[in-house]
Amino acid sequence: MPIHTDHLDRMSDAGGRPEEPTFCTVCGYNLKDAVSKRCPECGHFIVAKEWEQQKRKIKAQASRIEDTLLWVGVALKVAGVVFAIRVFVLLPGTPAGLVGLSRLASVLCGVGVAFLGLGAFRVGSLPDWAQEKMNIQPKPNLALGAVLAGLALIAAGAFSP
Repeated sequence: MPIHTDHLDRMSDAGGRPEEPTFCTVCGYNLKDAVSKRCPECGHFIVAKEWEQQKRKIKAQASRIEDTLLWVGVALKVAGVVFAIRVFVLLPGTPAGLVGLSRLASVLCGVGVAFLGLGAFRVGSLPDWAQEKMNIQPKPNLALGAVLAGLALIAAGAFSP
């Protein structure tokens, strides 16, 4: 799912002049019809250089959020596969070496998935006005699911026969 940051690029005049902000970088107020460089909502003084810096920061943060969501999704799928293999290996008649290998894989995968989930909690969110334009935000439920899946895999590998 690609990030649509083109909203940020369209939020300003591009008529061959230096880009002027059309949204306040503090409160997100629409400055399209403003008569001064000061935001009428919060009083913040807006300059084009600050707007460009804010756009770069928002694009980078949106990219971090998207990458994190992608990797947590992949980790949850891998966790499901490892858990299914772990359950299959518990069937009677499975060689002991394969059982031991599945236990190790379960614990290692569980640690990785849990840490990835914990890292997803650290991803910050975008300002409210940017979230509305870009429709991307962190998903703490997905991060919690990854942590719990990781802990389940660790428990399955460490404590099951």
